[in-house]
Amino acid sequence: MNQDVKQFIKDHQLLRPNSTIVVGISGGPDSLALLHFLWKESQKENFQLIASHIDHQLRKGTSAEDFEFVKQYCADRDILFEGSRVNVKRVQKEFGLSVQMAARKCRYDVFNQVMTKYQADYLALAHHGDDQIETILMNQVRGTAAEGLSGIPVSRQFATGTLIRPFLGITKAQIVQYCNEEKLQPRIDESNVSDKYMRNRFRKEVLPFIKNENPKAHIHFQRMSEQIELDQVYLEEITRTHLEEVVETKTKELVVISVNRFKDMAVALQRRGIHLILKYLYGENYPFLSYIHIEQVHQLIHSHNPSGQLDFPQGLLIERVYDRCRLRFKKAEEGFESFTYELQIPGCISTKLGIISAKFTSNLMDIKRTPFTYICDAEQVVYPLNVRTKMDGDRIQLVGMTGSKKISRVFIDHKIEQWKRKVWPLVIDGNNEVIWIPVLGHSKKSAVTEMSQKYLVLSFEFHDEGSV
Repeated sequence: MNQDVKQFIKDHQLLRPNSTIVVGISGGPDSLALLHFLWKESQKENFQLIASHIDHQLRKGTSAEDFEFVKQYCADRDILFEGSRVNVKRVQKEFGLSVQMAARKCRYDVFNQVMTKYQADYLALAHHGDDQIETILMNQVRGTAAEGLSGIPVSRQFATGTLIRPFLGITKAQIVQYCNEEKLQPRIDESNVSDKYMRNRFRKEVLPFIKNENPKAHIHFQRMSEQIELDQVYLEEITRTHLEEVVETKTKELVVISVNRFKDMAVALQRRGIHLILKYLYGENYPFLSYIHIEQVHQLIHSHNPSGQLDFPQGLLIERVYDRCRLRFKKAEEGFESFTYELQIPGCISTKLGIISAKFTSNLMDIKRTPFTYICDAEQVVYPLNVRTKMDGDRIQLVGMTGSKKISRVFIDHKIEQWKRKVWPLVIDGNNEVIWIPVLGHSKKSAVTEMSQKYLVLSFEFHDEGSV
């Protein structure tokens, strides 16, 4: 492993002698191996190391033990230790994020603070080659913008210096072997084996198959990642040049573009332009936005309807009025506005929590009803369909129940947080009756029968994984 990592660092020019390096360390095998590797190298390269550990306070008892373990490990080797405890739950509620996204925001906020405190040259993180494979495949399966195909970057500008990932050229197996050889005893986070998270499912089911087909697959994925990233950099430079003619107002909270001038851009650059604008507005808090999100903005701009709006994660509101499209963050007092959107079929609508998509089909072979999918007899539905927030008196006739149930009661039964109840999207038919509460309940109206020939299929995808 030592030689592979040193060669990777040399090939990508990741580190200079006499540098100050902040190392993100959880106490697990990957980050502990990285800190140990850099600690050994520091004796030859004169690195100043600062270990940055964040206790997310999500695992009772064990996270506090991790904190003390890393602190003692650093004390034994005279490594500067910066330990922080963060309130992930508070950040989750404040910004309307999933637990994972809120934890990520907390981590990078702390890394920024530590980098600034020491005016560090580098932030080193322990993502490895297997992580790269998982990330690229996950992005493809979830539906990603072009940038997502490049996966995890080897380096990028961050805080006072550069964020680097020296382990992207090696595998998890090499890291585990290194820990054994160096007699390291890393901490194990039990959440890393839970099937609740998509990454863990890919790690257990998909990655072994790929590695069995080709144990060196991580090298090919990394090479592809870097090639795509180079292409992206070039295309983004061209896109930025064209956006200068399209963007009329640009602040940290607001971007206004000319719809007509945007339409004049080359089609190959339009979606990249949308992606760049979203990245600019979100900054370091950029959430996972799939291809569907980008396509929603693209459709809004190209729609024959001269007005419309979209609700995106973290309170970003996208409004089109004739030749102007405004992208802005909502103020606190307007963060929970009620909404009503007509749902075109086929089509999709982006709300604060996620995206609802609709289509007709005559074949249900590959479709099955789940909490995220609603299927009914299309000929029995009263149109048009609308997506809106809850209103007083709303009820639903749930599958498997006699009578109807208040929507407010459904929220209570599922322990949905108060702020989410205010923005949770409901699908309403032409009689103003609730036919679907995404994830929470299906109506038994217009049920599929043996006589059904045409089906309405609705699907829902959270902006952030695990948002319930």
